[in-house]
Amino acid sequence: MAFERRSNTRKHWSPEDDQILKNLYGKHSRTNIAEMLGRTVTGVNTHAKHLNLTREARVWTEEDDQIVREHYGKLRIVEIAAQLNRTPHAVRGRISNLKLASRIPWTNDERVYLRRFYRRIGAPKAARKLKRNESSIRFMARRLGLSKRVPRSPWSQADLLFLRANISRMTHRDIALTLKRTE
Repeated sequence: MAFERRSNTRKHWSPEDDQILKNLYGKHSRTNIAEMLGRTVTGVNTHAKHLNLTREARVWTEEDDQIVREHYGKLRIVEIAAQLNRTPHAVRGRISNLKLASRIPWTNDERVYLRRFYRRIGAPKAARKLKRNESSIRFMARRLGLSKRVPRSPWSQADLLFLRANISRMTHRDIALTLKRTE
């Protein structure tokens, strides 16, 4: 199979491309502009700088705020940002300004619960149980040194004997719990 080498040639900007960029810059995300023009985001950024274009801060409307309030905690930040045609960074800032991000301190019981169950149940179930959003759960799990992924450990001879003896008598879940392994 032949390896196809990527062309390193640059596509020149036509006067029409310049005009489109001037009309869209600051009103659409640079990613969207790049897609519309068939260029890279870096190419759009570089040419915008060459044309001395600046992005004016878009004013947040009441409708934008309502969308953020309605979807925060239910959708991921990037999904809200896409809906509003804004960057995830801008949406996070707006969430902070609207004081939607609850800064409720974590209780010791919540930390204990995460340490005990996070690897088994994951962020969505833990979020429902603790009545927190998934990003908050993931943040605390990382802070506690937890990860969903359980590192592989070799099977001991005793584990293998137990598995052979019980594979037809116990559920996979019960075996996994007994051996402290994933299903």
